[in-house]
Order: sequence, then C-alpha cells, then structure tokens
Amino acid sequence: MTIAAPLRGVLSRSGVPGLSCRGSAHTIRSARLRLSVARVRDVIEFSAAEDEVMRQRHGFSYAAWVQALAGLDPDALLWTPDLAMFVARTRDTGRLVADLSLYTRPGRQVHVGGSVVAGARGRGYGREALELACVVAHRHLGLRYLGAACEADNVASGRWLMSAGFVRISGAPTHVLPDGREVESLWWLHEDPRARRRCRSPYAPVPAR
Repeated sequence: MTIAAPLRGVLSRSGVPGLSCRGSAHTIRSARLRLSVARVRDVIEFSAAEDEVMRQRHGFSYAAWVQALAGLDPDALLWTPDLAMFVARTRDTGRLVADLSLYTRPGRQVHVGGSVVAGARGRGYGREALELACVVAHRHLGLRYLGAACEADNVASGRWLMSAGFVRISGAPTHVLPDGREVESLWWLHEDPRARRRCRSPYAPVPAR
C-alpha cells in the first residue's frame, strides 16, 4: 500500500499514526477511546468520579488536587517536563473513563500510572489507554524506557501492566506513596529500542540522560 505524501509528512512529524501534536495539546485515538492531555477542568470532572479504591492505590485524593489547582484557567493543560497527565474518553459518548500520567522519578526516569473509574472497569479501557500512552511516550516523546510501580498485592494493576507489554524487573522492596504510606512494591519496565523524540514542545517530559 502506498501512503499519500501528506500522510507521510504527518507520520514523520509525530511518529505515531493518528496523533495530533499542537504544542502542549496532544490527542490520539484508538478503536474506542480518545486519549488527550488533561486540562484543569478534566481533573475537576475526574475528582467527582473518584472512589476509595482510587484514593487508596494512588495515595492521594483528586479532590485535594483540585484545591491545589484552584485559580488556574480551567483550560490550562497539565503538561510539564515532570508531569504529563492524560485523560481517556469514549469516542462515541465522550464519557471520561480513565486517567494516565507520565511522571519523573529521581534520576529523571519517567514512570506511568493511572486508574479507571469504577463504572468502566473490566472492559479493557485501561489496557487500551495504556497502549496509547506507551506509543506516544516511545515514538513521539523519545522515551526508550518507561517504568511503572504497583503495590505487591495489587493483582489488577499487575495484570494491567502485563497486558500492555510491561515486564517485571528488580527494584526496591518498598516505595512511599504521596500520602506518606510505605507499601511493598513490584517494579515494571516497558522498552522500545526504536524510540525517537519527535515532539517539539519545550514542556514535554524529558527522557533520562
């Protein structure tokens, strides 16, 4: 199949089929989902769908985050070299079903984490959104390695990561959550040797040096 010249140009610039990159605003679509960089108003909406499972696993509350973001433009994008938050919505209804964040850890290694809202769990949305985030991270942001961590007893999170191709690696036996709790940890890694940075946004997450 021959790819038309305009499409070749789009793929060359973004590195990811279907990815729209406009400064800090990024959007990519799969069969069922639209994944886009979150705005302040998305965090406000997500906080209304938060449940105790999400608060416990994340170690923080979205409601508290909303308070911290008070005063910012609701359309402000959550996209910095240290944190890039994405939200996933269904393409047919626009319903918010999941969030994913790329965040830097000590040593500038970028990790990914996320959650699926209660009413949308068990339908494959989490895996679909994570696969989109991985291809953006590797083929557009140039991150060869993408890490992740979960509590040792979080079977659902482990299955979620494995479904998207993450593999277990060795790591510290525990890590500390934002609320100060120290939990037993499992560590994961997703690698793409063909990773290449194509994003020109000066605020995009920065790979480890």
